[in-house]
Amino acid sequence: MKKHPIIKYILILVISGSCGALASSIIMNFEDGVVGAINSFSDWFGSVTPALHISICLFLSLMSVYSIYKLKKLLNSITPENEDAIYDQIENQSNPGMMCSVLCTICNFFFLGASTAYMIPKNIFISAAATLVFVSINTWVEVSQVNLIKKINPKFRNADPMSMRFMKDWEKESDEAETFEMYRAGYQSYKNLRYVFLIAFAICCMIQIFYPIGLAPFILIAIFWGVHSLSYLSACGKQKKS
Repeated sequence: MKKHPIIKYILILVISGSCGALASSIIMNFEDGVVGAINSFSDWFGSVTPALHISICLFLSLMSVYSIYKLKKLLNSITPENEDAIYDQIENQSNPGMMCSVLCTICNFFFLGASTAYMIPKNIFISAAATLVFVSINTWVEVSQVNLIKKINPKFRNADPMSMRFMKDWEKESDEAETFEMYRAGYQSYKNLRYVFLIAFAICCMIQIFYPIGLAPFILIAIFWGVHSLSYLSACGKQKKS
């Protein structure tokens, strides 16, 4: 027997509410310990922010640079006999390097924001300098990877990674299969981010009970959620009209 969507929705609400109530009651019984742990972590994190910034971003940058080195080494080993196999290897091994580069960029701005939040001048200066260095390295990594792909696929030779029109030019030069993969990845990201926003909202609500964080996180979640959803719906509307 097929369950009605409304019944399924009610069951999800009941189970979610029960889990939330149980978690709240457990945490309320240990409120002093939770608040003390949060304050201790906050103090510790504020004192080691620059060290964490440099160590984590250095590791991610080295991983992305090493990935580019491996790709260039593969490209230089191409012969007429192994050309297709090498191209497949380069395409398969390019994602981990890009993921490290993207994670490094995100961590840079996170730690820079964290240092600014604690308002310690020395830490702000260290994080700002580290951000400039690591962002420069990440930019070189991404440009190098795009140039490698351009060597494999000459059709992308007119796409300049330093141009503001790079994404549009890249999409314009892509064939139907490549464009489909980009759109499929974009839709997958859209679906995942909906859950991310819900989880972020729930976490902020839980933290707010024990450690006041103000309206800023909720405002940012609402803005990002709105821009994310409305931009996707707007793009779908334009696609249907064309």
